[in-house]
Amino acid sequence: MLESYAVTLLAKKGSDMSITPPMITLGEMVSMPMETIEYAFPGLLPTARNVFFQVAPGVDFLCFANLIAFSMAGGARFPPYGTPKPVVTLVISCRGYKTRTSEQMVLNFRKRPVGPIYIRARNNLLFRYLEDAEIGKLTNRYDQDEFVDSLPPNCRCVLFHDAHHLIAKKQEHDVVSNATFGRLLSALNEKGIATFVFFKTRRKASSEIADELFQVAGDRLITLSENPAAPREYGGGCTVERPKTSEHEDVPLRFSFWYSVIDDKLEYGWECRDPADANGAKQIEMLERRKRVQDMLERGMPQKEIAGELGVDAATISRDVAKVRAAIAKKATAESGDEDF
Repeated sequence: MLESYAVTLLAKKGSDMSITPPMITLGEMVSMPMETIEYAFPGLLPTARNVFFQVAPGVDFLCFANLIAFSMAGGARFPPYGTPKPVVTLVISCRGYKTRTSEQMVLNFRKRPVGPIYIRARNNLLFRYLEDAEIGKLTNRYDQDEFVDSLPPNCRCVLFHDAHHLIAKKQEHDVVSNATFGRLLSALNEKGIATFVFFKTRRKASSEIADELFQVAGDRLITLSENPAAPREYGGGCTVERPKTSEHEDVPLRFSFWYSVIDDKLEYGWECRDPADANGAKQIEMLERRKRVQDMLERGMPQKEIAGELGVDAATISRDVAKVRAAIAKKATAESGDEDF
């Protein structure tokens, strides 16, 4: 019966059948092979496609973005995602991010022993910082084409730190040559280049940026929001959330990313927990307070003054001082043991 209905419908529509998507039966559906997606970055970025990161106001996303770029270039696993195949990766940024990006990359290199990942990342990871005069330049189709042609032949990934810097200024005097950022992304995809696009949400420009970006079917949107339990003074982080795309995914839909820099050492990780978890936030607050207590002790500040400076009762500071001194003694003992060995 279904077959005869399809024949009748085809006769009625004739050459117009392309307007209406064809119908399939459940039997045909279950006999079809499962759709497979080829990933440039397993669990995160499909090959020659785009992933958009919508960054909420005030969220510190930079370390998260830079670690993704490092992993892509070096072929390093970045949990909870998989291990990407190392490729030449270009980071497009503005000078406002240059200092922190350099610091984070140096700290990440120190964290790793010299080996294949280290060498690949050093050779594959490229940076370009836009001058003020270049902000908004990629809204012009001629400049877009020039940008695509200027990429290294083996480049397979481009990461944009902040799309707003690329489309902030329209070239009103040359409306004919204006082009959307989506056009640029499509041109990159056609060359086999995948992109990570970070963009900050702004009240007035949110709809405008969405119109500019979301023009390629099948692209993915991930939101980065505040993670109250992430470090503040000695690090940062965000809550990472995305929609479900398959029933066979092994990457969580929502997780908390954090990083810290203490004693010139970069540490980072992720947790599947409620970002509003009060216990986690208190733990981070306590660790940061103890770090400040340690700094003040090293400057010779008495405990009473430390309590006044931090606005904490004397008993709490006394416990913090005891914990700090115990940690210092434990570290000294461990270092002494290493030297003897």
